[in-house]
Amino acid sequence: LKTPTDLLWFGGIGTYIKATTESHADAGDRANDAIRVDAPQLRARVIGEGANLGVTQLARIELSAAGVKVNTDAVDNSAGVDCSDHEVNIKIALGAVVGAGDMTEKQRNTLLAKMTDEVGELVLKTNYNQTLAISLVEARAPALLEDHARFMRTLESNGLLDRAVEQLPTDEELAERRQAGRGLTRPEISVLVAYAKITIFSELTRSDVPDDPYMERFLVNYMPGPIRAKYKGVLQTHRLRREIIATVAANALVNEAGPTLHNRLREETGASVGEIVRAFIIAREVFGLHGIANDINALDNKVAAATQMEMHLALSDMIAAQSLRLLQGSGGRSIGESVAFYSPGVEQIAATADGTITDFSKTRLGLRTAELTKAGAPKALAGKVAALELLGGALDVIEVADELGRDVSDVAANYFAAGARFGLDWLRSVSREVKPADHWERIALGRLMADLRAQQSAIGAAALALKGAKPGVASIAKWSEANAETADRADRLIAELRSAGALSVAKLAVASSQLRAVSGS
Repeated sequence: LKTPTDLLWFGGIGTYIKATTESHADAGDRANDAIRVDAPQLRARVIGEGANLGVTQLARIELSAAGVKVNTDAVDNSAGVDCSDHEVNIKIALGAVVGAGDMTEKQRNTLLAKMTDEVGELVLKTNYNQTLAISLVEARAPALLEDHARFMRTLESNGLLDRAVEQLPTDEELAERRQAGRGLTRPEISVLVAYAKITIFSELTRSDVPDDPYMERFLVNYMPGPIRAKYKGVLQTHRLRREIIATVAANALVNEAGPTLHNRLREETGASVGEIVRAFIIAREVFGLHGIANDINALDNKVAAATQMEMHLALSDMIAAQSLRLLQGSGGRSIGESVAFYSPGVEQIAATADGTITDFSKTRLGLRTAELTKAGAPKALAGKVAALELLGGALDVIEVADELGRDVSDVAANYFAAGARFGLDWLRSVSREVKPADHWERIALGRLMADLRAQQSAIGAAALALKGAKPGVASIAKWSEANAETADRADRLIAELRSAGALSVAKLAVASSQLRAVSGS
């Protein structure tokens, strides 16, 4: 147990590592008292587990704080549970086929055996995504500490969590970590991930989201190929249909956006978990984020893990921002209708952006793409990740185009031109450097960023509505001439902000207020 090694693997019964603050009696395994060690005595770099209880939770936290890579045993062993779930759900589906006389019991057993490897791959993919989610949260753990604290308090207020039982830090301990610039450890994050998935699943099954026709793909893709190809029809009457969809959707939200986004969005907007999941699904589909994530994962052992993490975090930020935007208004469309409404416009903006964005944005896009390419990412993938910044206002552009009956590319040209003319590209860019002091400042910052996008869109739309206006720089210039006083006021504001040192939430609030008067929004 004290040997220097890369990996310490537990595959049997017993608790072999305790925290320095624990006694052997706390470990609850008298048979191994003589050989048990304290966490600091361990010299392994990674702990992997095919067993349970090999390490006490307090020891895991102590090990993780010291730099050892360790999850909870439940995370490392979740493939077993997932495999059992697949087995049960597949047998229920095939039971209906056998019951209808379309398959014999022997044929069913043969098919089950043939699907073994694919089920294994499906299960491993789920485990991969879950541990990746924990790593993404760990990368920003200090900055997310307030989010984590608020989620724990929400769970406690609903009678769903006992922090003492789960060995999660008290408010006093959280304050100490905040002061020291430390966040939750991997084992603690693992616990929050589990609670998030359980609570989201529970609320989803009580909503109508699993009944949305678009969500059926989550059920279909959960199943192995032979069932998808030949027996897809029986899935519509699967007695656990809603539960499977809710499970997959909850996993996707937590894995791709973190365990606390749903709680934060609920606090900010008052939306239900069902509405939040709906917005999340629309955002990931419309912007093709799931496909980009798969491309990033395909770079395993080809580029530095830090580069992959950086790109994944960019996707997570995009999901958070666009989910919030959709919760603030998406026309009351269903998931499928929303995806069909927004997707073509997003693709059109992405395809034509190079000819319409400003020099400032082109420079930022080029630098960001070059950074990721230098770090080993393929140029095409690096460009997609970098371009997410340009697509932040895409939903506003598409809605304005629909309202005005104009082509999306025309409205996009005006949107980007307005950003250049009034320095909004620069303002949004430097706004990303603002570090909110607390939870409330972060909410305010998010809303101010959304306001800036809306005001930019409103200016672009107003300019496009001018008689004889041609899309792009010309129409924005014409609008500025027609509104010289307000345009000059905006110019003075941006000039003052450029020379006033670092931005703050207060400065952005003033800027947003004055620009709202300029845009008339």
